Amino acid sequence: MSWTPVPLTEDELAYYAKELNLTEDQVLEFKQVFDEYMEDLDGALTRRNIVNLVRAVGLNPSKSDLQMIIKQADSDGSGDLDFEEFMIIVAQVIAITPKPSPEEYERDMKELFEAIDLDGGGSISSRELIQALTTKGPEPMEAEEVKKVLGRIDKDGDGKMNFKEFCKIMEG
Repeated sequence: MSWTPVPLTEDELAYYAKELNLTEDQVLEFKQVFDEYMEDLDGALTRRNIVNLVRAVGLNPSKSDLQMIIKQADSDGSGDLDFEEFMIIVAQVIAITPKPSPEEYERDMKELFEAIDLDGGGSISSRELIQALTTKGPEPMEAEEVKKVLGRIDKDGDGKMNFKEFCKIMEG
């Protein structure tokens, strides 16, 4: 079996965003991950391997919640999941995922900031940012891309990112 991704039309993108209460950027991101997994799985996305795909889009529901959601989303009962069924699963998992409190969010941001601030100086230098973004994460960036990012967010021009600048970029 061979699988070929089909791009979403503008109407489909708008539909999924509206009906599932997602942003268009989320829909596009989830479609990209879905396409990558489908290619790896040769088009056979089943209930068994949906767990890894849900985690690949940054979600980590409990096993029982996910099983219940998958059962509801597999509308035709085939055990194979198409993109629409996958999107329904993702939207439902997002809906039941508790949002962090402002205090938890700030704590998490501080922990992440401190993990990147390798020298503990209270700011992230371009060297530290380059090291973090070119070696970690699912899609490491090129050093030149990182420098451009830092240039856009370094409002005070000191070549470093302070915690406030870091939070701003993390919020999108």
